[in-house]
Formats: sequence, structure tokens, C-alpha cells
Amino acid sequence: CSTHRTTMVSKAASAIVALALLAATSVHAFAPLRTIAHPRSMPVSKASPAPTVERIENSQVKINIPISGEDTLAFFEIAAEDFSKRTEIRGFRKGSKIPTNVVVNFVGAEAIKSKALQDISDKAIARAVATAGVKLVGQPQFTNGEDALIGEYNPGEPIDIPVVCDIWPELTWLNEEGPYEGIVAEVVREPVDEGKIAKSLENLRLRYIKNQDTAEGYTAELGDCVIGDMMGFIANDDGSKGQALPQVASGDNLEIILEEGRFMPGLVEGLMGAKAGDVKEISVSFPNMASSKSLPQELAGKPAIFEITVHEVKNRVLPELNDEFAASIRDDLTFAELENEVRTAVTQERDDKTVDQRNRMVELQLYERVKVDIPDTLVTEQAREKFAMMMADFREQGTPDEEIKKMITPEGFTKYKDIAREGICKTLGAALAVNDIAAAEGIQVDPADVEDQLAMLKAQAEQQGDNDFDAGSVKGKIEAQMQRDQVIDFLVAEGKATIKYVDKSMAEIEAELDADAEAMEAEAAQNAEIVD
Repeated sequence: CSTHRTTMVSKAASAIVALALLAATSVHAFAPLRTIAHPRSMPVSKASPAPTVERIENSQVKINIPISGEDTLAFFEIAAEDFSKRTEIRGFRKGSKIPTNVVVNFVGAEAIKSKALQDISDKAIARAVATAGVKLVGQPQFTNGEDALIGEYNPGEPIDIPVVCDIWPELTWLNEEGPYEGIVAEVVREPVDEGKIAKSLENLRLRYIKNQDTAEGYTAELGDCVIGDMMGFIANDDGSKGQALPQVASGDNLEIILEEGRFMPGLVEGLMGAKAGDVKEISVSFPNMASSKSLPQELAGKPAIFEITVHEVKNRVLPELNDEFAASIRDDLTFAELENEVRTAVTQERDDKTVDQRNRMVELQLYERVKVDIPDTLVTEQAREKFAMMMADFREQGTPDEEIKKMITPEGFTKYKDIAREGICKTLGAALAVNDIAAAEGIQVDPADVEDQLAMLKAQAEQQGDNDFDAGSVKGKIEAQMQRDQVIDFLVAEGKATIKYVDKSMAEIEAELDADAEAMEAEAAQNAEIVD
């Protein structure tokens, strides 16, 4: 709905501010993930054995990189040469050929070894993952730490470089036969609003109301219909009729319904007691511009006189709710059928409000049917985004930016991530299940629909003065949301997922909402303690 989209833009704008605050801090937990660079240096030679890749738990791989003495020396010399090209060393022109031992003495052996190790590992890892067919996510880490490797690294001597890295998670359905068949999701909903059904039927009666002739000499009462010719005039200062206003509330054989508040104050009251043949001059004042944007500006608030020639006064008669009334709406329609159609429409409107809840419950059921290890890299990314949104909430509640900066600590983020991990893993696991179903069933999001939604959100952001609208990030979220909705619609339509609705009274729902509100307050208090 439009309210949800507007909120999404507003929250996104606040989150951008929070993310900017995060970026402004030197917190290692928030550092951007390093993508594997491919240096222009020589590849690992054939003298070095091929690296081995071993899948381990928690969506990780262990890569063992054996490097020959020939390659450790070659990469050390290349790293030293690279330093020489960008370092000014007294007695040598910048960029000139400088002996390796001079560079080592100037920048230090550890710095050169560090770069050599990075170049070796990047090249070897790229070679290994291409062969193993895995997709790395995040930053590869030396198993024993870089400092330990630097201590073991002696140019000209062989070395084994053990590396671990997160990989894109693999999803396995627990039941290979019909993996997403027979899903049953329980959704709580309100009872059908009987009052809304009655109001809908009453609105139909009003739409099909009939005008009934009255006896000669009958005088108009509230609720009647006056049929007559009406002409408006500007009122002169002395109260007489001035300039005619044929384009404003004027016309012949108009139906004027005598209902309070339907017209300008005074008009309905002036026709009370009128009968056929009467000519009424009724003094009124045009509304101001605030209450009537369609009124010409020059008439706003001005006094006016309406001259009404009454032709007829009719009673307005509401039809009875019976088969005759139903047949007047559609041939051969019975009242029972009409009432059932209205009930179906009201029920559908009620059920449409539960779609988000339905989708969440189906996703939880999908998560229970898969085995998937979510790597820490993805958990960290999601926790970082959620942490930023929490900071945005604090900011919207009036917390000063300086106070928010104080809340952002490595310890606070780590505690928050640990608490949020279970929920994040469920969310990501369900999303992976949805993606797998979409691929298997050929479900694709229409790019035009995504662009339409993106354009609307961008326009809303511009109206709110949000100059930091990230179209790429928002587009990805739109695509994911649309795909999720389409997949779950497919599961329901194909009978693979059954929605079991549980009707609860308003009192029960309100009690649950109160409990949810208390839980949210407790969570907010806990979050505040975590980052304090």
C-alpha cells in the first residue's frame, strides 16, 4: 500500500544517515568486505602444487596453498619492486630500478612479505575457486593469522598457506520428493465485520433510492428531493441580486437532496417547507478556498443569492432489501445471492490485509523444510543493516547524532549480532528457499513492474527531499519482495501450501497486539542496553 511505501522511503532515508554515521567510525566490524583483487604480478608458477579446496561446516571452505621456494622468492622480489616504484628512497630516482635489499632495509621485510603473501593468496584462491566451482563471499582469512605466516615466510623456501573463506550457502531440501508440497500455514485474522456488510448493503440501497411523487401542496421536509431550476447571483451590499453566476451551481431541473451538510450552509434550510410552484431566494455565503478548491478564487467567502424555482417535491424512498431490489441491480439476482456477494467482497478485503502475515508464515514453513548453513559474512551484513535501522529509529525518536555515535562500538555490535543471528538465519534461509523455488518453477519478476515501483518510490523520496535515494539498493529489495510474493502466490494457487485461517475476536487480537507492543518495548530497552 502507499502508506507502506512512503514509510519505506522515510525509513530508508533515516537508515542512510545512520549508515553514514557507521561509516564515519573506525569500527572493524563495519569495515567493507574486501573483494579478491587480481594483481598484475606473475601467476603462481607450475613449480607450486595446485591448491586444494575442502568444504567445511558453516558454509566455509578451507584452501591449502602450497608455494614452492621458487615462487616465494619471485613474489617477494615482485612485491619489493612494487614498493620501489611508489616509495621515495634517498639516493635513487622515484621509479628507478632499486636493489631488493635496499627496499627491504627501507620499508621493512614484514611489509614486503605481507604484500607478497596477499598477492600469492589472491592468485591461488582465484585459481582454486574456479576449479572447485564455489562462490566466495566476504574476505578470505589466513587460518593462523597473517603475523604467524609472515614469521614462517622465508623467500626461497617453500611454505603452506592455509586460508578459510565463507562461500555462498548451498540449500538442501530435507524431503527430495515434493520438497515444498503439503505446507500448512496458520494465519490469524479478524472475524468478518458484520457491520461492514450491513453498511455495504445500505450503501447499495442509497445508490438505488427512488423518488416518489407527493400529493399536491406537499411541503418539502428533510430527506426529500426538490426538483427545480437554480440560478446563482452575487449579493449586492444592500442584499439585492447582483451579477448572475450561470457557471456556478446553476442549472435547470436539478435534483436538490435536502440533507444536512450536503450544500452550502443555508441552502437546504431555505428550501424547507417549499412546495411545487414556489420561487425561493436564499441567501448564502460561498465557502472559503480551504474547504472548496474547485471554487473560483474571486468568489471565496463572498455572499450570494440563489433563486430556485420549485417544479416538484418528491419523497426519497429506500428500496426494501428483498429479491425485487436485487433483481433491479442485476437480472435474476436474488437477495440471498446479493448478500453472499457482498459478504464475499468484505471477506476478501479482510483476507487481503493478512497477505503479509500469510507470506511470513509460509516462509517459516519453507525454512523448516531446508538445511542451509548461513555464513557469518551474510549474517554480519544483515546485522549491520538491521543495526543501522535501529540507529535510525533512535535518531527519529530524537536521539542526537553525537549520542548515536557513542552507541556504535565493536562490543555493542557483536552483542547485537549474536542476539539477531537466529532471526537473520531464518530470514535468509527462507529467502534462499524462495529463490530455489523460483528457479525450479521458472517464476520471474516483470522488469517493467520493478521499474514502475522504483519510479514511484523515487518520486516519493524526491518529494520528501531525500537526496540520498539509493536506486540500486531499493531496486534489489523491490525485486526480492515481488519474487517472494509471486512464489508464495504460486504455492497457494497450486495447492502446495494451504492457509489455515484462525478467526479471533477483536478482544483477543487487541490483547495480542498489546503483548506484542510490550515485547517490542522490551526489545527496544534491551537494544538500548546493548549499545549503551
